[in-house]
Amino acid sequence: YLSLVVWLISICAMAFPSGPHPSPLALVFALGALLLFERRPLWAGALVGLCLAWRIEFAAYLGLGIVLALAISTAAPAERLRQIGRIVIGAVVVAAIAYLPVILAAGVAQSWDLLIRYPIEDFSAYQALPFPRLYNGALTSIDDWAGALLPFYLPLALLIALLSGLVTIALCFLRQRDWPLIAAGVFAIGMAHYMLVRPDYFHTAPLAVTASILAAWAIAAASASQSNRSSVSVRSAAATLFAAVTVISLAYLTVQSVARRWLQVSEPVVALTTPVAKPVRAEAAAAVPLDEAVSYVQANSSPGQPIYVVGRRADITTAGAPLIYVLSERPNPTRYDIAAPGVLTSAPVQEEIVTDLVRTKPKLIVRWDSPTTAAPEPNLSGRSSGVRILDRYIADNYHQSVRYGDWVVLSADSAS
Repeated sequence: YLSLVVWLISICAMAFPSGPHPSPLALVFALGALLLFERRPLWAGALVGLCLAWRIEFAAYLGLGIVLALAISTAAPAERLRQIGRIVIGAVVVAAIAYLPVILAAGVAQSWDLLIRYPIEDFSAYQALPFPRLYNGALTSIDDWAGALLPFYLPLALLIALLSGLVTIALCFLRQRDWPLIAAGVFAIGMAHYMLVRPDYFHTAPLAVTASILAAWAIAAASASQSNRSSVSVRSAAATLFAAVTVISLAYLTVQSVARRWLQVSEPVVALTTPVAKPVRAEAAAAVPLDEAVSYVQANSSPGQPIYVVGRRADITTAGAPLIYVLSERPNPTRYDIAAPGVLTSAPVQEEIVTDLVRTKPKLIVRWDSPTTAAPEPNLSGRSSGVRILDRYIADNYHQSVRYGDWVVLSADSAS
């Protein structure tokens, strides 16, 4: 039954939000590595490398957890070193294959700045959100409970499930049996850190999966420990207590997951008509304008001809729409697909983008004129950088041709 509960929580967590994101693939590779590292360390290392290609921080926690688990395993010291070596070799080879084209194209300095320095030094300052504490929204309908209250306390429930599960496992820990759990435990702690930086839907999903797995293991371990002991000790009593907390947390995660999924599937949706998007479905209010904008771009530009996609403002960016490049099958003439605050909002990057636009002269620019792209978040991304070089260039050289909902297609003045 526990495995079915974990399955249910996991599929519901990964099904919402349904937009494209690198975390699901990174999580798949991570879980695969956790399943393989005891028997196939080289293949597990390769999966760590694939995970690294999608989310560097996931791979860092994953690799650390696997190495620590192998270091305390019951194998002979020489065998432990051999297994760790295979993990490292597999990860390095695959990661090198994945990142070498990027480094050759962007250069070592630029790659280091955007792949390593920015996530470590700037991400929290620009994209961190406060941890939810007290819900003060409406509770007048089932939708308010299922779609607002339960998700609001999801980060707290996940932390409780993780902590109670880890304590339970620690109280029942037997090295001979449980040393592989170290890897999953460290990775889950990493997913908790990932969530704490920005506790939104995208960042809670990986922890929902890993915390529920650990919670199930913890409940099973406490149950087995109780059945194998003839007398009650302080340690076994504590394990039972924390296991009970884990059960309650897992129940909350189950109810929240099912309620959110029920709301999701009960919403009316339509299929996107863009061939590349089939069989993707979305709410009509989002799908129809998006289809219309993409169709206009395809009808008024040639295959291979670049377009550029911008948000509402260049000095503030909290979301971008690189999906337009994929749906329209038109390339981006710049190096910046992702609208990362602190990068896109800086003067050097905007100057580089303008230089690329002047050089390539795209006929069309698509502006996602949604409040989402310039939301007033309580971090640096919600504050103006004061840099509007890109906005001024677009205003001086492009004019609005059509608008479909939040999607505005701008045409070059010279082509009008």
